[in-house]
Amino acid sequence: MHNFELPRRSSTPFLFLRALHNIGSEASVQDLMRVRNWRGKADAFRVDVVERLKRCRLIDVTGDWLVLTKQGLDYLGVAPVVSGPPPEPVGAPYAGTKNPLNLSRHCAPRPIRAGALDYMKLPSRIGVESVAYKGQIAASAIAGSVT
Repeated sequence: MHNFELPRRSSTPFLFLRALHNIGSEASVQDLMRVRNWRGKADAFRVDVVERLKRCRLIDVTGDWLVLTKQGLDYLGVAPVVSGPPPEPVGAPYAGTKNPLNLSRHCAPRPIRAGALDYMKLPSRIGVESVAYKGQIAASAIAGSVT
């Protein structure tokens, strides 16, 4: 089977294939028509949708019953359900030993110019209160400045 024979992702057969998977991978033709609100006749549904999916081997048809095949699940991109014991939880990641900081590997602090930190001596104004650098402010000063 070639890729050009498969239904496009937004086509009517693809939407019905996805609906078949969503209702449990097995359904009758009438149930599938009811789920997707098919407005046409049942014969047109069989020709346009069911025969197309059957020709691509995405579904098996037994009388009036449709069953999704493994190729259909692969085409939808659905991973098969794996039964068995649950996987083991992953342990903690490896953490190496902590070594003290090696100061010889780091750059020395750069000298700063004289007067670069003078701004810390100037008070700031927060609300109506003059506050020193990194100082605490009173809650009454903030509440008084809102008005």
